Amino acid sequence: IDSMFIADVLGGGWNSPWEIWASLRQFTPSLALREQWENRLQWTSILKNFYEGKTKQSIDLDWRRISHPTHKWATASILGLINKEEEPVGGVLFVMSKEPDDWCADGTDIKSWRRILPPSVAMEAYWMMFCTQLPWIEIVVGLPSQEQYLETRIIRIHNDPRMQESLFQAAKAWRENHLHNNRPPVIDGSRSCTSYLMDRFAFGSDELREATKKEENILLQYEE
Repeated sequence: IDSMFIADVLGGGWNSPWEIWASLRQFTPSLALREQWENRLQWTSILKNFYEGKTKQSIDLDWRRISHPTHKWATASILGLINKEEEPVGGVLFVMSKEPDDWCADGTDIKSWRRILPPSVAMEAYWMMFCTQLPWIEIVVGLPSQEQYLETRIIRIHNDPRMQESLFQAAKAWRENHLHNNRPPVIDGSRSCTSYLMDRFAFGSDELREATKKEENILLQYEE
């Protein structure tokens, strides 16, 4: 389970857990996931240049997938490392957003979790630190700007063992339930869920028949 979709797995991301479950079962990311990842990669070098121009610090830009020392199934996709003078090496997380109000001010230093940035991004950052043992992650968020091409905010989030252990236990339970035991996630309105249900139930050996009164009542209750 990778940092790029940990929030989706736990129901806090843009995608349904079904999207991740289907992709992991088939060993192939869906088209929607590939498009999101490609979009992130397209903006990475641009945000890197903004960061370096703003901070005068350089980013070692290189894709790395790092596994937790003990739990090898827990992985983090690291797109860059930052080595500031007199500080341990930290990671960087590039994010694009259209919602400035969702983010705290440029330069904010988050020592322990407060809901001052999108939880999905915080979950990804904490999972990255859990897997890599890095002490901090610098979140570089790009926002639309009328005055300049792009506004960037740099937000540092620090290692929080309690939060990271909580994430690990939730991800471990999800993995055990849905991957090892192969139980589908809770039914929702996602395309992946619909596709799974259609594949499983669309074709039967029985001829179509009139619904019983009990079946009609169930459908009426569902519609209401």
